[in-house]
Amino acid sequence: MYALPAAFAFLLGLLLVGVPHVLGVTDAVQGRQSVQIEVGEDVYLPCEAPSNAQIYIWERDNRSVHAINTFRENRLYVLRVQGLLILNSVQNDEGVYRCSYFARGSFGAKEYDLRIVAGDEPDENSEVSNYLHTVVRLIDQSFS
Repeated sequence: MYALPAAFAFLLGLLLVGVPHVLGVTDAVQGRQSVQIEVGEDVYLPCEAPSNAQIYIWERDNRSVHAINTFRENRLYVLRVQGLLILNSVQNDEGVYRCSYFARGSFGAKEYDLRIVAGDEPDENSEVSNYLHTVVRLIDQSFS
């Protein structure tokens, strides 16, 4: 059998979701997990991919998620292959998040249904930059 480049095989796997074992690409979509937090809280969504995973894609409501750094609004998405960290959540962060990955002939995905409910308003005078630096540093250390 002809060996497909990893990126092409992954894209093919995305097209073949629900059709197992076609061209040696199998799928393993894990169940959707419900997560509920309050507005202003932080949330970490782990990808739970195997250690040999080569390509990761994060989506929210079927649209790509990109790292965003908006200090003006005291918000930050930290996009990592192992997970997605949403700081200082707002109502618009609500939705279905999906981490898709390709690992040596298999495709997998993990989904989260994130619901955000009204809560206490965050303190606008907090030291956001120090907090963000600490959170990112702790996450980096946990994956080392």
